[in-house]
Amino acid sequence: MEVFIGRANAVKCSLYIAPTFDVIESEARGLKNWELLKQRVADAPIREKNITLALSVVSLWHSEKDRISAGVKTSYKSISAKTLSVTPTETQIEGVLSAQVVGRFQKINVSENVHFFIDCAHTVESMKCCSKWFRTFNESSKPDEQPYKILLFTVTGGRNPFKMLSILEKLNFDAVYFVNYVSGDLKRLPNKTPQLSTCVEQWQKLNSSTPFYELTNENFVQFISKMQAWDGESTLHFSCGVVSAKKINVLAVGSVYLVGDVLKLLNQTLKWS
Repeated sequence: MEVFIGRANAVKCSLYIAPTFDVIESEARGLKNWELLKQRVADAPIREKNITLALSVVSLWHSEKDRISAGVKTSYKSISAKTLSVTPTETQIEGVLSAQVVGRFQKINVSENVHFFIDCAHTVESMKCCSKWFRTFNESSKPDEQPYKILLFTVTGGRNPFKMLSILEKLNFDAVYFVNYVSGDLKRLPNKTPQLSTCVEQWQKLNSSTPFYELTNENFVQFISKMQAWDGESTLHFSCGVVSAKKINVLAVGSVYLVGDVLKLLNQTLKWS
């Protein structure tokens, strides 16, 4: 918190602390659709902080917009962090429920046979939530209905992926692909390049029986194109061999850049299941 206060003073801006979800609930209990919003959080606890922050930002904006639009200037003085008091309206609750974040718990049905699961998780905490989410789509009591599961993964910068890969390894993928794709249109910061060798090194430490491969630049583009073109019947050849399953589930996770690249190549950014 000292760092945030220091930065706020340096740029001479106000600093606010968003209340916890429980505190907001004490003000919102009984409002229309609040129980539905609570269930949304229960289904994916990682959403709690994002929803709390969103409601806090909207509340702050509404409380300040009249003063700002009137041209009232704020006099600056050294500040400390102030906790916001947030009482959401029913309209704001409906807004949260209707909001969809591209690349966050997003399922894209490329065809009846190929499904991409896209999530920007790149921390241990968020990877646990992503793993739980993906697992719900891959549980079947009939062996012949099990999808062929493929993992697309990378990390950027100095992140150590070992703990994240340890979580994902338990999903029993049929094949793992570590991606090094930097040829797309997305702008990348110099220190945010894919760490292919690090991913391979950390995966090997797990002694997993799941085969792993590397996808770089044009090979990555071809992989996505092949997935889009597959009819579910013709023979499908990959580095991992021939895919005999009738359904393929692909999880792309580990990097915001990877998610952006997949969405760009699929060209279905705003199509939701």
